[in-house]
Order: sequence, then structure tokens, then C-alpha cells
Amino acid sequence: RYTKVVRVWAEEMGGLLSGWWIDGCYTASEKVFVPENDRNWDNSRFDQTWFDALRAGNPKTVVAMCNGAGRFEVVRSECDYIAGEANDLTNIPRTDDGLLDGQQWHALVWLDCFWMHCKNGYPDGNIPDQIPLPRFSDEKVAGYMSECNQRNGGVTFNIGIYRDGSLTEPTVAQLMRINSGRF
Repeated sequence: RYTKVVRVWAEEMGGLLSGWWIDGCYTASEKVFVPENDRNWDNSRFDQTWFDALRAGNPKTVVAMCNGAGRFEVVRSECDYIAGEANDLTNIPRTDDGLLDGQQWHALVWLDCFWMHCKNGYPDGNIPDQIPLPRFSDEKVAGYMSECNQRNGGVTFNIGIYRDGSLTEPTVAQLMRINSGRF
């Protein structure tokens, strides 16, 4: 069913859609959070039908599939990027060309709230009124970006977003300082 939905989106957006980041691309039996009676799926479900659907509106659309935080691995050879979900700033490309088994190395790091601003998104189950302040100093974030970029790796930062669609000001300010080089 998902491939039908994905195909519709891809066709409707056409050239406006330049990439997909697909989460949950792992073997269910390896994950403790997947109920035992539902641990019968793995990545073999991502056959060519998926990639045809993802690229239906734009054959140049890039695809990354995430197999879990901290796991920088190729999920399928048809992907273009390593999804690279990271909980800290310790994951860097292993090679200077930024490739891992032929795919572009990439890290997605959360800077302020634990992947999302909601009750179930926090390890202790409590939701704060405000999104937390950035977890890392400007120097650490800039240094991490620089180290990854020197090895031709890509970095994307996940920042908190409130239900009204606004972004958390302290993290936006941090990224603007880093972008300007004034920190």
C-alpha cells in the first residue's frame, strides 16, 4: 500500500521532490521496541517497486533508508545516501571520499529535542513546555560539520518544531551563528 501512496506524492511533486529519507528500514526481530508478534519483516520488503515509486516523478530523486540510530550501513544498494541517524557528534565518515560501500555518507543529528517535541519523544515520557536549548556548543557543532565535510560527508541537523509550525529560536540562532562563522 505504501508504494501506491509514495508514487502519487512523487508524481504530483515531480521535480520539486529531490530526495527521500525513509525511516524504519531494519529487521524487526532485531528491535526490542517492535512487539514480538510483529517481528516478521525485514528489508527484503524494499524491492524495486519501492525505488520505482520513489523516483516516479523525478528519476534524479535521491533515496536514503535509515536502519536505526547509530547504524551507518547500506540498507539497499539502490540507495544514494547512508541515512545516518545519530544521537551525538561522534559518527564521522570512515574514508576521505565520503563513501560507504558506494553510497554517500550522511549523518542526521538532533540538536535540541529528542527527535520530536512530544510526550512519547522523550526517554522519561515527560514533555517540557519549551523545546530544550541546543545540546552542543557552537564550536562543537561547527567542528563536527567541518570534520565530516573534510571527509566529504554530509550533515543534516534535526531541530525542534512546535505544533504551530514555528522553530525553536535558540537553535535557529545557533545555526545562524555557525553559518555566519561568528561564534
